Amino acid sequence: MRVCLISASYPPVRCGVGDQVYLQAERLSAAGESVQVLTSASVAAPPAAQVELLPLQLDWNAARTLELAAHVRRLAPEVVHLHYPALGYGLGLAPNLLFPALELTGFRGRRVATLHEYRQFTWKGKARLWPTLRFAHRLICTNRLDQKALENDFPSCREKIQIIPLGNPLEAETPEAATGPAATDLVHFGTIMPNKGWEDLLLALARLKGQGRPQRLLAVTALEPEAYAYHRIVKQRIQALGLEAEVVFTGYLPAAEAGAALRSGRIAVQPYSEGARLNRSSLVAVLAHGLAVISTDPPLALEELTANRHFWAVRPRDPVDLAQGILHLLDHPELTASLRREALEVSRAYFSWERIISLTRGMYRQILASC
Repeated sequence: MRVCLISASYPPVRCGVGDQVYLQAERLSAAGESVQVLTSASVAAPPAAQVELLPLQLDWNAARTLELAAHVRRLAPEVVHLHYPALGYGLGLAPNLLFPALELTGFRGRRVATLHEYRQFTWKGKARLWPTLRFAHRLICTNRLDQKALENDFPSCREKIQIIPLGNPLEAETPEAATGPAATDLVHFGTIMPNKGWEDLLLALARLKGQGRPQRLLAVTALEPEAYAYHRIVKQRIQALGLEAEVVFTGYLPAAEAGAALRSGRIAVQPYSEGARLNRSSLVAVLAHGLAVISTDPPLALEELTANRHFWAVRPRDPVDLAQGILHLLDHPELTASLRREALEVSRAYFSWERIISLTRGMYRQILASC
């Protein structure tokens, strides 16, 4: 099949959507498909093997919609697969208007959109999506929460929706490496943002230190207070709580090095403020690396993941409960070992790239057969 993936973000741009598109392109190509990626001109990364990377001189605004559609038509893919949103689109409307533009200009290929983080869109963001929803042949959600929200908001789209989960963005090594001896107890992974629970995490660490149980946290991420206002807040909180020695940041690392850093720990602490969700590639990554994961109660039960079996659940926005959860896993090594085994097992069964690509190729074939 000739497949065109569209994402304004792509490595080395730091964007979880771009990472997923890169890995999807690589594996589709390895499976024998012909893959092209339309992305932003600022992208300078070498493409995955056998993937044609096509950076465009576009600002993704509405006025460039027909130009974007013309690029797609010249490539003549059988499937055009839009990933939305991506960091590089900004507030540009070209991605939202692309599918109706392709329909009006006679494009014969099938149109697919993966909607990342749909449940977190504002009502304005959801309204902007209507042209894509109307003219897509298939809509992909990465989790049941997003699927239910999309079905409630747009019942007419129900028959188009399919769940295909996120894959591990860091390429887990062998299970033996993932379950080997740990150099540190606690790790954290993911871009520093307000909804990642950083303030609760720091309060929990300060509480443990005050109880005579100080813990070192290896944060596999970059703290960049000179660039981001919220990072300045996090740095100030670390200083105010006296945790400069306890919280260590690796800085931004390439995927292989980030994976190795994660595997140096036993317990991943991911206290998302809005609860654990499967549109968090950081959660998928720590599970896939065989870590015992402490996260927050999800708003609804997560498909394939059972609280306190695959991850240890604590209350969101509750640093006391988080501190108690950390101590509970530290003091019960048999429970930690069980969580690590279960995390690896569910990752191999549900979040493996082999399964994801099989589902994706099957979906492509199905909509092509319906022409």
